[in-house]
Amino acid sequence: MSITTWNRLECDTVFDDPARGVGLGLAAGVFDPLWLLARQIQMGELVGEDGGSLIHAGVTSAANPLAGVTVASHTAPFDPAAPLESVVEREPSSVDLRLRIRAGLVLVELFAEQNLTRLIPLSIEHFGLTPVPGGDAEAGSLVALAHQQGPDGEQVRAAFDGGQLATALGVTQEESQGFDAAMVSWLAWYRPRAGLDDAGSPAPDAWVSDRLEHTFSMTAATSAGVMQLVAPEYPGGRLDWDAFTLHDVSGDPATPQIRTLDALPLPVDIPGMPVVRFWELEDPRFDVARVSVGPGDTTRLLLVEFALTFASDWFLVPVPVPVGALIGIDDLTVTDTFGVVTRIPAAEQVRSDPSWALWRLTDAGGLDRAGNLLLVPPPPAGGLESDSIEEVAFVRDEQANLVWAIEVTVPASIGGGRPVDRRLPPPEPLPPLAAADGLVPERIYVPLVSLPPDRVPLARVDRADGSWLARAEVVDELTSVTPTEGRLLTPAFAVRDDEVGVDGVVVTRRFQLARGQDGRRYVWTSRAKRPGATRAGEPVGYDVLAEPPVTAS
Repeated sequence: MSITTWNRLECDTVFDDPARGVGLGLAAGVFDPLWLLARQIQMGELVGEDGGSLIHAGVTSAANPLAGVTVASHTAPFDPAAPLESVVEREPSSVDLRLRIRAGLVLVELFAEQNLTRLIPLSIEHFGLTPVPGGDAEAGSLVALAHQQGPDGEQVRAAFDGGQLATALGVTQEESQGFDAAMVSWLAWYRPRAGLDDAGSPAPDAWVSDRLEHTFSMTAATSAGVMQLVAPEYPGGRLDWDAFTLHDVSGDPATPQIRTLDALPLPVDIPGMPVVRFWELEDPRFDVARVSVGPGDTTRLLLVEFALTFASDWFLVPVPVPVGALIGIDDLTVTDTFGVVTRIPAAEQVRSDPSWALWRLTDAGGLDRAGNLLLVPPPPAGGLESDSIEEVAFVRDEQANLVWAIEVTVPASIGGGRPVDRRLPPPEPLPPLAAADGLVPERIYVPLVSLPPDRVPLARVDRADGSWLARAEVVDELTSVTPTEGRLLTPAFAVRDDEVGVDGVVVTRRFQLARGQDGRRYVWTSRAKRPGATRAGEPVGYDVLAEPPVTAS
């Protein structure tokens, strides 16, 4: 028995008369329609089980809200309005000169709104700005300019947390209500920007310095119990469901929030997809027939087959769900134009395949306890990033068996960041050597070439828990390594050897701004890691014969 199928129908214009050929092609005439009808009967295509178009979909979803977020052993209730990145990425105690000045100006504005102008000069007198220790001339000029404009925000915060602010300013009983209202608004503005929690303590830090990543966890009560979702290797940037792994399920089950929705299924449209109707012109920007496919291009062949044959079999049903919850689809039914109602089972019920794990949470225990639940974290709205406050490139040097840590951007004394380039200029060529006695050494022995001053060497150290990269102590009178100025490369800095690949990594610190679901603006200082360092390494030379550095007289 022969089986005839078509993947693509096209008009044939090859004919003795081109006009006639176009007409016959567009007509799509069938020379033996009875034969086609008989073949449809034999293949069961006229039974009608798939002859209707989808006109209705009924979806029953279950939502399991997130309960808490744990960062550095500190658990706090989950806030669905705030971007999750602002909770897990923020640095503790991130105060610079710019924030201290801006905080003082905001406090002055709030005092003026509450008719507390009497307290403005007193706050400047008791908590005036002081120069930054070790600051440069630019920082001193900024402090002198802003000294009489407002107080030092960090000093005001410390005095308030110590219970001394009202006493120092001499707040009267008539002024106490306005003073309290101004301070509540000011602390709500200042504390998140300074990396402090609601109690005024440094915010918990999710950054793991030896991994150059964030680690935290969340919990959600579901019908199977309390699920613990852990983000073990979040590099920073955009946080989504794929950063989490299910680690544990314990406790009593909870009743999810059930929601039923009636919707219209819409056919999925992808670029290059053939049109369903024969007499409809297709998009000429993509031609499947021109795709270059070789015998070994299995993935490309599957993509072409899907676009030609199966692309029109997919439908989209939008399902509104709450953010900050584990979402599951309990039931899905569709109705076609013939009134036939069909229940759509889950993919694992149709064909159980452990390799099919699209949009499924990974279970650390390998038991698939998450089932069909999908995490929907609260997305940030209108997120903005500042220029880098600090940027460090880690470049691997295989020849020297070292990793160079290079500070590209360091924190500026007035706030923000400033680029640095500590590389030495190329050396000038040495003049010809001359000596009176005629004994001139052509080469000298150098046991260790001087290290470049713009980078910090990280040497491999084998410990009981694995291989590490720690700051090397290279002793040489010609070596001069500039002390680091940022937060990342501390004197005790060490990182796991496997975290720095062949292409290197770059770690940045920058300000983030986003609006939450409640419309409020959230500002925090974050760290992020990305692969690929832009500055090439510089090899170290040992036992080198070099030209003499001085000339003989």
